[in-house]
Amino acid sequence: MYMGTASLALKSGADIIPMAIEQYENVFYVNIGENIDSSPWRDEQIPNLTEYLREQILLIPCRMFMRRSIVRRNR
Repeated sequence: MYMGTASLALKSGADIIPMAIEQYENVFYVNIGENIDSSPWRDEQIPNLTEYLREQILLIPCRMFMRRSIVRRNR
């Protein structure tokens, strides 16, 4: 993820909604994270917000895995 996402959210005042799509064989799982309010962040914090967004996006598949107890099978 580039800093443009955070920059655009700050300029527009929009919330950021992290999403992840995972595929296990022929089944797709879509998980939407919690909205991230961009209003408390300032322009000089764009690198920090970008890092926070990366962390949140990386956590989505982990949370999805834990909730669904997805286990890969060997073929």
